[in-house]
Amino acid sequence: MFKRVFSKGVMVVFGIGLFLGEIRPNVTNFLKDYWARSAEIERVVIDSDMVSAQLRATMDDLGPVRAAIASRVLLDSEQVSIHDDQAGALTARFYGIEVRAHLLQANAQQRAQCLVAYIQGHGGAPSSFDYYLDLQKTATQRDCDVLSMSMLGLGQNTGAVHFPAQFGGQPSVLHLSAEQAKQHQNYAFYQDAERPQREPLALFLSAHYYLLAHLSEQYSQLLVTGISGGGWYTTMLAALLPSIDVSVSYAGVLPLQFRVFDAHRGDYEQVFAPLWRDYDYWQIFALARSGQRKAVWVYNDRDSCCFMDPEASQFQALATEFGFEVVVKESQQHSMDVATVASLFWGADPEPPVLSAQATIESQAR
Repeated sequence: MFKRVFSKGVMVVFGIGLFLGEIRPNVTNFLKDYWARSAEIERVVIDSDMVSAQLRATMDDLGPVRAAIASRVLLDSEQVSIHDDQAGALTARFYGIEVRAHLLQANAQQRAQCLVAYIQGHGGAPSSFDYYLDLQKTATQRDCDVLSMSMLGLGQNTGAVHFPAQFGGQPSVLHLSAEQAKQHQNYAFYQDAERPQREPLALFLSAHYYLLAHLSEQYSQLLVTGISGGGWYTTMLAALLPSIDVSVSYAGVLPLQFRVFDAHRGDYEQVFAPLWRDYDYWQIFALARSGQRKAVWVYNDRDSCCFMDPEASQFQALATEFGFEVVVKESQQHSMDVATVASLFWGADPEPPVLSAQATIESQAR
């Protein structure tokens, strides 16, 4: 057995590590401090044999592993009602929660063969971001329809919610205001007495899963991408839904061993949900690319939010050894490079033919 050592300094072995840095009230100040001392941040020690064993066990038993996870994080199909008005508005309803999606068709007369699904992170609604609008334009120009979604309680899903909970061992119903519904740790109180095996992650994932499952029957190709929290959704949904052909998670997720750093902590669903007591993201990554599907994880090296270097490149080095495709872009922005996503979805655009001088003259003459 050997341990992979990255960077230099404080050590994290398996899931046990040191909390580095102070909690800063100002994110910008924290990031400035993070980069100022990045050379001193010590090393993350990854047990490669442990990772290899996790991956091997998952790949040897894909169906049962996926089913075991799904039984914890997905509601039964009959609990989630899907409304598709065939005019672009789709809604998934369960308990007292609505998740809304918008479908833009490349051709107003009929749905295309290809669907690109995009999931926005904590920032809100997809339409508020230029890179989403660029992706939408790029996809429709390639004759793909585009589905836009937001995270639970955010963006297109803003509003009051209610769901079953338990307090002091007694069944109850928890009502959250629109503002409280934005705080993902509040969903940790979920407990359905009739379905005790279901975890709070079922509130996060079920609607998105069944919306995509519903639409996947109408398309021959399903491509999914998302940024930040939407990148987390992308990976989780690709792991759970084999009909997703290509998934590109952008600045969205790292294995749990890296989560001791403030900049990579993530929200409740990424780190503190009960599922992560029994699974790590390595197993989720393996499921996401199973069946010869394409799954890619993209990061910005100096991202102003999260999942940046040095850990992004450290993850890339190790993940590549296990056959995962990881891209680290040069950027200081917490944003999506649409050209990168497009190349991963559809490949590089063909180079225009090189014309001879005579051919160029003839072409101009026409």
